[in-house]
Amino acid sequence: GYSAAKAARLLLSRSLLRRIRAIRLSPICTSRNYHGYHITDFEQVDPHFGTLDALKRLIEIVHSRGMHIVTDFVPNHCDFTHPFFTEAKSHPSNRYRNWFYFNADGTYKSFLNFDELPKLNLDFHEARDYMTDVAKYWCGLGFDGLRIDHIIGPSFAFWRHWMKEMKQAFPKKVFFGEAWGIGIDTTLMATTHLKNIWHKQHHGISQEELQRDYVGELDGILDFRYRDILLSHIAKGERILGNRQLEKEVRHHFAKYPRGFKLFLFLDNHDTDRFLGEGQDSLALKQGLALLLTINRIPQIYYGCELLMHGPKSEGD
Repeated sequence: GYSAAKAARLLLSRSLLRRIRAIRLSPICTSRNYHGYHITDFEQVDPHFGTLDALKRLIEIVHSRGMHIVTDFVPNHCDFTHPFFTEAKSHPSNRYRNWFYFNADGTYKSFLNFDELPKLNLDFHEARDYMTDVAKYWCGLGFDGLRIDHIIGPSFAFWRHWMKEMKQAFPKKVFFGEAWGIGIDTTLMATTHLKNIWHKQHHGISQEELQRDYVGELDGILDFRYRDILLSHIAKGERILGNRQLEKEVRHHFAKYPRGFKLFLFLDNHDTDRFLGEGQDSLALKQGLALLLTINRIPQIYYGCELLMHGPKSEGD
């Protein structure tokens, strides 16, 4: 299934676009930053995207074409200008104080120690229920699922409660997460809720193990490990299509996950450099896309990839 002829048929015609069956949006909530991860209001559409009615119309149009649409959900943290946090910071007895992780000296826990992104205490029942209700609200508008940002931030207790609530309300919707371990050292682990954290502190984070920690917790995971395997062979100057060792490693990787757990494959996304920014040429990109589309998993194509866009990720991402 990895032949060059099949790659050509997929990529040298319009068949690539015809194969797209879903659209994934970046965070749509009101945010202080253009990319949407510094949320200041979890319940409103950011004005630079348009209005709530425009969003509803988009969802309607997508569904009318037999396609699905999902959006990015960011439950772990908010922006430091969010009203909940500014109120919580104002006084220790404020109603929102327990929604965050404040220390006795007034400092607080944040997303990977970025002070502008205070971390929500989603094990506090009010914050937990609020964030669950937010997810229900957006799914209730018609989204077919959620891509969940930084799932290693909230606790597993939160995810079990959240998934139980979401599946009761929306049994057919899909909820998959981003668990990425790169750059997370022992100082940053304190801002997360990792399984077997003692082992990870002393031996480092294995991306494979990190992803597998969420089997049985969520519907699926963004497969950073697949990308690592692919890039390791390309770095050696090897071709992608017809590479039996690569195929063997990929099959071995997939075998570590039970049937039904969804692996979302990609070549690049907003957290990584563009695939062509990794020193690859357009042929490698076309082969990578062909492999992505012929493996029996769920492929994702980052916007601009189909135009052979290249370069490093944005400094703001």
